[in-house]
Amino acid sequence: MLARFGILAADLAEYEPVDNYAIDLFKGERKPGSALTMVESYVVRAQKLATMSEQAFLASYGQVFRALPYLPGSPEDNVRQIYELHRRHGQQVIQIVDRELKNNASLVQTLSVPVTLLGMIVSPVAKQPDYIDPIEVEQPASAQAATDTHTIVAQPVVFAIDHGARIVIFRGGPQLKGAGYGLVCALAKEFEGDIESGITKDSFRYIKADNLAKRLGIDEQSLRQRVSRTRKALEQQFLNNCDIQLDFQDVVQNEEWKGYRLNPYLLLVKPTQLHRVGSMSQLNSSAVTTPPQPR
Repeated sequence: MLARFGILAADLAEYEPVDNYAIDLFKGERKPGSALTMVESYVVRAQKLATMSEQAFLASYGQVFRALPYLPGSPEDNVRQIYELHRRHGQQVIQIVDRELKNNASLVQTLSVPVTLLGMIVSPVAKQPDYIDPIEVEQPASAQAATDTHTIVAQPVVFAIDHGARIVIFRGGPQLKGAGYGLVCALAKEFEGDIESGITKDSFRYIKADNLAKRLGIDEQSLRQRVSRTRKALEQQFLNNCDIQLDFQDVVQNEEWKGYRLNPYLLLVKPTQLHRVGSMSQLNSSAVTTPPQPR
């Protein structure tokens, strides 16, 4: 199927007879199943690629960013070229489909066969509405903030690491155990070292993804999943226990090309001290490991 689309896109159909294929690409009968699903999905995906914006493309296919470190040239130029490559592919596919529809304007014969590619397409693909990612039509951040009734978390987020119980405790009740506890502990070494050194918050060190993964004894894909699950668990617990909307970077931060770190504005206390923290004035006492810092 893919080869035939390529031949037609290059206007080389005269050099490759249709009967070279067991099933005609457009008018051949196809039995229900994975093969039919694949050809239908291929055309639908092409229509999506042909009409989506660069922003929508990158939002839908974030794995593009994994390839950028291995490509020569600037990341910005490479992102643009990858997007244009996929957009051209989509445009070529729908042009071929529309041409076949035009050549078979009367679908009586086509529809007499139970299931064909043309039979599944009742109007030119290029005439379908352009694909718009939901992110492109959502309200501006200011408008969303105006209607958000959740309490926005005030820095600092206070936490303690109880190594004896193997648990991370946050003020208000949220907790991390198991893999979440291990992730915080793995990031705590640099965090505590940077506190002791007295460097500025912006200078707190990141840990490269590969180094952090090795420290935890997992691969990088598993690391990303662990970070995501930890963030989701904390977000839900802060909502349930504290009625606070936690930003996904409020505890575990990450930055492309740099890696991961604990948010420099987290406030680390001893487990026994956390239970006595009742107000922001108490956070300024000598019992606190790091003083609160404005963002």
